[in-house]
Amino acid sequence: MTSDNENSFWSKFNHTLPCLMIVIVGVLLYAHCLSYPFQFDSIRYIPNNPLLNEPEFLLSFDYLWKEYTRRAFLMSSLALNVQWGGFDPFGFRLLNLAVHILNSLLIYFISLKLCKAFQLLGENKPWRNACALFTALLFLVHPLQTESVIMIMSRAGMIAGFFYLSAFLIFQNLIEHKAHWQKIQKLIASLGIVLCFFIGAGFKQTIITLPCMILIYYACCLEREAVFFRLIKKWRVLIGTIAILFLGILFWKLFSDEAFLIGYSDAGEAIGRKNYMLSQPSVLIFYYFRLALFPFNLNVDPDIPITTSFTDPAFWGAGAIIAILIVLAYRQFSKGHSVYLFCLAWLLIVISPSSSIITLHDLAAEHRVYLSSFGFCFMSSFLFCKVIAQGKSIWNYRRYVFLSALILLILGAVTLKRSTVWSSESRLWSDATKKSPRLLRPIVNLARGYSTERRWDESIVYYERALTINPNIFFANYNLGDLYYQKGRKEDALQLFLRARELEPSFPETHARLGEIYLELGHLELANQSLRQAVEINPKSATAFRNLGVLHYFKLQKFREGEAFFKRSLMLDPLQEGAEKIRQLLSNKKAK
Repeated sequence: MTSDNENSFWSKFNHTLPCLMIVIVGVLLYAHCLSYPFQFDSIRYIPNNPLLNEPEFLLSFDYLWKEYTRRAFLMSSLALNVQWGGFDPFGFRLLNLAVHILNSLLIYFISLKLCKAFQLLGENKPWRNACALFTALLFLVHPLQTESVIMIMSRAGMIAGFFYLSAFLIFQNLIEHKAHWQKIQKLIASLGIVLCFFIGAGFKQTIITLPCMILIYYACCLEREAVFFRLIKKWRVLIGTIAILFLGILFWKLFSDEAFLIGYSDAGEAIGRKNYMLSQPSVLIFYYFRLALFPFNLNVDPDIPITTSFTDPAFWGAGAIIAILIVLAYRQFSKGHSVYLFCLAWLLIVISPSSSIITLHDLAAEHRVYLSSFGFCFMSSFLFCKVIAQGKSIWNYRRYVFLSALILLILGAVTLKRSTVWSSESRLWSDATKKSPRLLRPIVNLARGYSTERRWDESIVYYERALTINPNIFFANYNLGDLYYQKGRKEDALQLFLRARELEPSFPETHARLGEIYLELGHLELANQSLRQAVEINPKSATAFRNLGVLHYFKLQKFREGEAFFKRSLMLDPLQEGAEKIRQLLSNKKAK
């Protein structure tokens, strides 16, 4: 029960205040990140993506229709950013932050309806409002969300999550008002759910779990004596037998055929679907759940051991914990407490596409928990408010405000500290290298980060370290060769470019760089072969044509061929370095 003071306070508690709080907290927490440069996959998919040089193509109906199943809407959102603000990271990050805040607002309203549907907190409306607000703020400030908000390419999951939550909220309203709504209202709501599903799937296919969660929510809202449950109880033996047979055949097929249901995956060769699926229970319990409870030591590239056997303690230990949680949640469900089963189902089902049959290159990534973390946030908030609301007189709204503010301040401070790691590539990958010293990718990316910051000597150290671990990395050979060349170590650079050519013979820049080095070392025939190979692969390489011009005009004294190569180079890039000297040379030759 609440006191008169509490009722007086909560009577002023309407939706405007919590929504305003959510927006302000979100802006204050992440505003300093808006100017951060591109990092990680964002570099590959945004500034280094040639498709974004023509954003109109990515916004065309033809592209959206043909590439719908390949996250066409995600690429179109990037194209919109390019149209509005070019390749300035500010616009990309602003959109990510806006989506995160919108999702937090949706979670606030969804949580309100969950409290009402499950009759939580003694039907005390003020405490239900408090529970919903704390859930939304917990989702907003939790450090686990940092990667999703700051890593621009994670917007696929965030925007898909927006349409997922929107569709779920529409369904909640449909269930709540089904007795009062007219047929046209129900039809519009149903079409809205379908539309949200369709658009969300264009960003990320993880929205495929939405129908399952809608069905579970519907079942949780039914009375225990409903026809639905009576039929299940009556046919439970048949249903159980069919389910066991179906799951047995499904898992046999999944383990025996890497391409079953999802098609070919490069990660299938490196990890294997069986090993990936065996590893996921321990990832869920010992990595994701641990970080949800204790969000420290976050890592953009975690070093997760691969589970390769059913007898591995990590597999059956985590599996046993999951099974116990399911049994406990079902027992509470049978007693009329649906919230536990619903939250556990949300946690496990929403994350299932990336933690089950779809073999990905990384066993774990923090941004995959983004939407599923709502189940954890709501359960934590409900238990927190339940303890305070049902306690003795000292547990009143003042204690709620103090304790919730303390928890959110601690989590916000951790998020602020974590977000600063994303301020540059060198900081991000230096942090990952310290936390995952055995992994190769953080070392290579740290070397690249130092190189972009013109810290050449540090970059060389880490590229050399990477090649010591694995000499067959194309970009490590190529980039280190480039650094050696800048340092004047041409022979060392030559060996690395030769190795890079073996690894990726179709990469034109490698042939061009080899031709340039051969030219400077006086190996004219080899220079001619490499440069011609470069322009054969890439006929638009102005630099390779210019070097061919230098080779033929000045070294081989083949003036006519040299002039032709110079003209071709100028036509491809009229503003290239040394363009005026080439024009002067051609002009003088013509005058003579």
